[in-house]
Amino acid sequence: MILDIVHATRYLYSEPVFLNPHLFRLMPRPTECQQIDFFELKIHPKSVKQTIVQGIDGSIAQQAFFQKSVTEFSIEAKSRVKTQNRPYFVGSQMPVPIRYSPAELAMLRPFLEPLTTSLKLKAFAEELVDASRHQVDVFLPLLTEALFLEIGKEYRAFGWPYPPEETFAKKMGSCRDTAILWIALVRYIGIASRFVSGYIFDAARADDSELHAWAEVYIPGSGWRGFDPSYGEVVSERHVEICAGSVPELCIPVEGTFQGLAASSLYTQVTMARK
Repeated sequence: MILDIVHATRYLYSEPVFLNPHLFRLMPRPTECQQIDFFELKIHPKSVKQTIVQGIDGSIAQQAFFQKSVTEFSIEAKSRVKTQNRPYFVGSQMPVPIRYSPAELAMLRPFLEPLTTSLKLKAFAEELVDASRHQVDVFLPLLTEALFLEIGKEYRAFGWPYPPEETFAKKMGSCRDTAILWIALVRYIGIASRFVSGYIFDAARADDSELHAWAEVYIPGSGWRGFDPSYGEVVSERHVEICAGSVPELCIPVEGTFQGLAASSLYTQVTMARK
């Protein structure tokens, strides 16, 4: 699949402010199933200096420096990405929990850090483990489908993900809320998982898309594999990955501060077109 993506972000300030350095995580990253044919980042006001920053996950971000006060700050990222489906991971008969090697555990420790101590979530996870006969390749799709059916969709443009126990109790959440709930459940039973930020192509919303979030797990012999509980599916060619991290804070699309006492407003728009 070939996708053209335009992601526009606009900040308005009630009074002039001075922009401190900003980091932009808006460039899709190349993977074995994702090729970046084109990327362009336009910033207004024009920065006096830009640098390239490689993230912990290997993704590429742009850092910009400014020397003037503004009442408006706009960012436009344009991408053309070629994607393809991945074969399902080679995990047949692999037991839950996964037995990682000592070397793997040393690298994966942040991705195994518990996100909740809720007994209700523990019971829910253990029930699905039993239903999957303790097989990873059965459990992960089963969990993905279960959350798709259990958690209603809620649109919330801004803000951090809710705690997993809150999303589970409300039975309602945004994509990032559901992703964090999914991550909490798989970490509970000993599977390394991380938060992913990117886009998903939905033909019904091509002119009114948004940033999307899902989760990945690390499977020995197969690497990181994605699951999208908001859509109840394995990550496919419809998904475009920007970055991933053990916590959502490592995937903030526009990160930076300003000097001043102004109130600010944020507006975003994402459009996607299939070629």
